[in-house]
Amino acid sequence: MSALLSSTYPLLQLQLDKFLTEFERLRKEPAEAGVGVEGPGAAYALVWEWGNARQHTIGPKTTLGTNPDGSRVWLSIQAPQGYIRVNEPLFWAALDQEMERLDLGGSTPEEVRSAFEKTAAKIAKRMTDIIKEHAPVDSGQLHDDIRTIMPGDDLLDESEDFGALVLAKD
Repeated sequence: MSALLSSTYPLLQLQLDKFLTEFERLRKEPAEAGVGVEGPGAAYALVWEWGNARQHTIGPKTTLGTNPDGSRVWLSIQAPQGYIRVNEPLFWAALDQEMERLDLGGSTPEEVRSAFEKTAAKIAKRMTDIIKEHAPVDSGQLHDDIRTIMPGDDLLDESEDFGALVLAKD
């Protein structure tokens, strides 16, 4: 019996090393998914979050508000505090709930990565739904153009160029 255990141990150690190596890779190259706006709504999606830089006086559907960097700007009366950042507590709740459901039962590094990518996609889908639910309604175009950005999508590589909201706990 002890011979069987001693001969199995290196195999278990090797699998554990692969598993931990995948976690290290995920730390350096995280499984990413997100929310984006593609289509006509993309032209003004962030104006409702950041304000209209060209506007200097009140308009028929605007009010003074504060954008994410703290500047006082003209925002839509439908979303005077924005429509994305105000939902951060809901985003965290979705993240926590989906992470509780994360199944790390896979036995290979690829299965572990796939589990994280599926969970990232589920979290992003829930965030998409939350943002759509709170998006200002004008023509309805913005709502229709908000979409989930799935793991591996090239748009994720550009997210830093567009001032992406990144959830991070200190």
